[in-house]
Amino acid sequence: MGAQDNTEKVLRSLHVLLSKSEPYPKEPSKVIIDKQQVIDLLAELNTCIYQIMDEYELTIRSRDKAERDFHKKGDQIIWDASRKAEDIYAASVMYMDETLNRMQDIMQEADKKVGAIYQEIKEQMEKEEKTLRTNKSELKGQLQDLVDTEKYLKIIEERNREIEKEKMEGRPEYEQEKREEKAIYANRQTDIKINQEYLDKLGLSVPEEPVEDLAEEPVEKPVEKPVEKPKKLSPKPEIPAPVTVEDDDEELKQLEEQLRVNLDADYFKWKDEQEEQEAAEEKEKSAGFQNKIKNLIGGHPHDDSGV
Repeated sequence: MGAQDNTEKVLRSLHVLLSKSEPYPKEPSKVIIDKQQVIDLLAELNTCIYQIMDEYELTIRSRDKAERDFHKKGDQIIWDASRKAEDIYAASVMYMDETLNRMQDIMQEADKKVGAIYQEIKEQMEKEEKTLRTNKSELKGQLQDLVDTEKYLKIIEERNREIEKEKMEGRPEYEQEKREEKAIYANRQTDIKINQEYLDKLGLSVPEEPVEDLAEEPVEKPVEKPVEKPKKLSPKPEIPAPVTVEDDDEELKQLEEQLRVNLDADYFKWKDEQEEQEAAEEKEKSAGFQNKIKNLIGGHPHDDSGV
């Protein structure tokens, strides 16, 4: 039995003892009890009290122990959680550091590859530029040898006609101009006027015939042709070779365009000089021929469109 049960038993025995005791005759509120029996019950009660106190102390110690164990267990849980959190944090830091290092390695490797590609392209462009310069120098030397030859003139003239024809081909105004030019030459008639009185004085009688018949009859009297003056050809401009470059190099593109512009400008300048010189010579020839016709037909005015 426990201390609490023993205490209750002792208190019950004490209560039974008091209730069964004889009352004191002089004072009914008092009773007569056995002293030894009361002392024994009190001794048992004292023992029970000590037992209760021991149990209480045990309970307190057990509770304290339980609390200590609980706190210890809680601390262990917290420590385990903290350690796991630290492990997770350390693992994440290590993973992130490894990832960043890998990214840095990839960037460095990419930078090296891009640098190598750029260097290769640069070397290739320098090589191509050197080749272009060499070809340009060789072509200049070859063109310089063709400056005063008919072959050079034919090449330039044929190329110019091809370029002009390509530019004008398919344009409505060009087609219209060709049709008009054909119509002009198809319908052109020469109007020749004869001074009949002058011919009669000279004893040369010419029967009156339609102008169209006279124009169709060949002239029997030979006409002296004016001596053609030798053409003075101005020196041809140096025409650099067209340069072909890659589309991704803007500097070489600009160089190509500049060379082409210089080519066209120098060539057309030279061509204009030649055309002016040839026009002047043709004009001199035409003037000499007209003078001879005037002397032949008596100096009457005539239609220049027929000459």
